[in-house]
Amino acid sequence: MIKQLSNSFKHSSLILFIILISIFIPSSLHAKFYFADKIVTIQQKSTMRYLDAHVTADKDFRLVTRPRQNNKTQQWRMKSLNNNLFIITQMSSHRFIDAHEYQGKDFGLVTREKQFNTTQQWIVKRDGNNLYRIQQKSNGRYVDAHVTQGRDYEVVTRSYQNNSTQQWIIKTVESDNSTSKISKIQLPVSIFTNIIKKRFNGLKIHLNNYGSRHGNSWYKGNSSYIKLPPFLNNKSYSFSIDPINKFPYRYYINDINLESFNITAKQNRFLIQFNFEEHGTEIKGRCSNNPILCIKGSDSSAPDIQMNHAVASVYLTPTVRNNSISYSNVSTKFKANITVGKTCKALGSLCTSIFDYKSKIKQEVEKSMQILLDKNFIRNKIASAIRGELSKHRVKKIISAKIQGDMMIIHFTL
Repeated sequence: MIKQLSNSFKHSSLILFIILISIFIPSSLHAKFYFADKIVTIQQKSTMRYLDAHVTADKDFRLVTRPRQNNKTQQWRMKSLNNNLFIITQMSSHRFIDAHEYQGKDFGLVTREKQFNTTQQWIVKRDGNNLYRIQQKSNGRYVDAHVTQGRDYEVVTRSYQNNSTQQWIIKTVESDNSTSKISKIQLPVSIFTNIIKKRFNGLKIHLNNYGSRHGNSWYKGNSSYIKLPPFLNNKSYSFSIDPINKFPYRYYINDINLESFNITAKQNRFLIQFNFEEHGTEIKGRCSNNPILCIKGSDSSAPDIQMNHAVASVYLTPTVRNNSISYSNVSTKFKANITVGKTCKALGSLCTSIFDYKSKIKQEVEKSMQILLDKNFIRNKIASAIRGELSKHRVKKIISAKIQGDMMIIHFTL
């Protein structure tokens, strides 16, 4: 009888121990056993939209929510560090979820390369039946998301709010959907530079601010332009370059046109070099409203200036766009040599102004070309042109693309 009571007591104690364990172990620990080191979808409870991310630098690789798309931009690997602490990577890009930590960027979530710091570590806490709150370790803020199209449904971090915009449904992805083989192909970068060059054939760049005289000025505003070739949209985009006005002298850009361009690869980027013509008078001098200094007339009293070897160099970083390859991170540099010669001694401080004029031309050309090439429709056109070439090589879903030497390295799934 005593033995039976002892066994019964042991059995009751075991049951009580199991109950106590289930009550007092933090619920967040259960999360580890559910999706640790698995591939999941993450869905906002309030909108039932899925966690997704832009895959281009021009969008800062920002996280957003989207309707279900059944692709790898909405699949995430939850790698457990310990207990309920995770790093989360996007399956399509293999980039890590991170977040800006200041108001100027609205505390927006982004993907980044691995950084080995706590901005890329996330605490996952159970908050109901298959519901979780996700908290950034570095600052304790909770993952939330805008719920309007005007904010592009961007994902952000916020202080704790007792509502369902901060609750997330995490579900594992079936294994047969998550183990697609990642392949790599290397193609000569010249294939891509030739495609881009062909699409820019017919581009025109015209630099000018010199026109007919009106009063004491020969300034013609908005007379510089970049005209896109027919493949892009065949439209002209005008801009202005101010003249030098240093009484009584005035200097103007006189009808400088693009002569040729070429595209190569340099420093793991595309490099387009636009070369401008060198014949004729590039900078026109005029003198007015001073009978002494302008005694030789408005033209002869202000010697003309030559601008030689004018080159605009545009760097473009290859990036994945529309399941193809396009570019991001436009960087433009304009260089030219200005020849004044012996007249500089006679011109005095005006000579310094003429050389400073190169900086003004540089600033306006760089700004105008960068604004234009940053336009999404041009990026999309280039991606569309390159997509056809990729299809020839059976490249389907692109994960990444980068230039190494004279080769383009492309990772993709079959």
